[in-house]
Amino acid sequence: MRRRRRAPHTTARPGRERQGSAVWRHLIAHADEASRLGVYLSAAFLLTVAVYGAALGGHLAAWQQSLTTRAETALIAGGFGINEVIVKGRVHMPTARLHEALQMARTRTIFSYDTRAAKARLEDIGWVKSARVMRLWPSTLIVELRERKPFARWEIRGHTVLIDREGELLGPVTSEFADLPRIAGEGAHTAAADLLATLEQHEAVARQVALAKRVELRRWDLVLDDGLRVQLPARDAAKALPTLTRLLGADLPAEVTVIDMRVPGRIALRRDAPKTDAPGPTARFSDGVKQARARPL
Repeated sequence: MRRRRRAPHTTARPGRERQGSAVWRHLIAHADEASRLGVYLSAAFLLTVAVYGAALGGHLAAWQQSLTTRAETALIAGGFGINEVIVKGRVHMPTARLHEALQMARTRTIFSYDTRAAKARLEDIGWVKSARVMRLWPSTLIVELRERKPFARWEIRGHTVLIDREGELLGPVTSEFADLPRIAGEGAHTAAADLLATLEQHEAVARQVALAKRVELRRWDLVLDDGLRVQLPARDAAKALPTLTRLLGADLPAEVTVIDMRVPGRIALRRDAPKTDAPGPTARFSDGVKQARARPL
């Protein structure tokens, strides 16, 4: 009769057995000979790495950096460096801003270049409406840009900046944009498109406008080339422009500096703009010309 082999006796304390030990015994008990060998070898490898890492101490980071550098050098030698960048759609955006956003000096291989981060940096630039950054293997980056179109020069708090039709800030004004319309005042950048579209329908007025100034976020003053100021109404400013066209074609007294059209259906000619935005009394002129008090159109 064959004797049963007794299981070895262990003296582990109840509740003290570690969960990791149970998992280890489970793996050993259910593995065949080849699997057991793999488990033992894996454990030996992990132990060796752990001991080696502990021995290196503070030198581990330097070792990792050295390994990364060697890997990148090998990739570059294999033709996977970034050897060319093709940019499409750049018209006005400064080259320096493009280089700053791409950050080419920080990346050596096409594998490690972060195209999503580059796209985000490009779209943070005012000139860029949208961007795409793509890899063309083995060593080329393609950058596609949609630029915003400069629309007007906005003067605000002592600075002048370019804006597009939607009011997005593009950057400083340069000499090539000196002929764009001038606007000024808080909120002018978001309201200018509607005003300028209206002025385009009244060329006799539009060609004389040197500056459009937004007043109290609700209406516009037009400053003409000769310094004459036109105060447009807050509502339905377009309805005042045909009358303004007729006035500008007439011989106004030389003393007139302000055409007040803020009250719909009425006009007042003044020497100086009032200090507040409330309509004031009509001026009398020293040459004996008296303007009618808020006369109907």
